[in-house]
Amino acid sequence: MIGQVAAGLGVTEPVTAELYKLLIYDTGSFFVEHRDTEKIPGMFATLVVALPSVSSGGELIVRHRGCEVCLDLGGSDSATVSFAAFYADCVHEVRPVTSGYRLVLINLTVSQM
Repeated sequence: MIGQVAAGLGVTEPVTAELYKLLIYDTGSFFVEHRDTEKIPGMFATLVVALPSVSSGGELIVRHRGCEVCLDLGGSDSATVSFAAFYADCVHEVRPVTSGYRLVLINLTVSQM
């Protein structure tokens, strides 16, 4: 997965990822628009991994330079893991979860080795 993240971000140098938090979003939970702060020296991106859970809502919205992407990392399959990565200077938010629980490894900080 880390190789896919690096390639998707256009990075050719080796990178690492460190766990920052495990978040559990229940119905009604959300996260307001923000930018991530540097968690470790060299951090340049954030990796979000949505663990298997059944939920709806809770879309990840990422904005940068006038562009907006809406990512639904949840699903109806309790065996699916999905992920998204974006540069740390991107503004992002999580819309409210409308049902179920969303388990997310968040702010896996991606930095160059």
